[in-house]
Amino acid sequence: MAKHPDKKTPPPALDDRGAPKRRPLTEFLDAAESLEPGGFAEAPQADFTGTPLTGSISDWAGQIEREAEKQPKAKAPKKIP
Repeated sequence: MAKHPDKKTPPPALDDRGAPKRRPLTEFLDAAESLEPGGFAEAPQADFTGTPLTGSISDWAGQIEREAEKQPKAKAPKKIP
């Protein structure tokens, strides 16, 4: 149906509400990032050393067990009378 010639659509109102809202998850992630780096940020990690383990998990456990047996055992703590 056509519009009546006497009716006109009003002009759109000025939008002074600011930026449109985003999803809460996005807003939280943006707020979680610090504007100034520093503080308790993640420290650089050391490179891996040693040889990588090969074989199955049971082989890994056996290898770790053998290496642990090679190390000297800790002395038992002294008992105070």
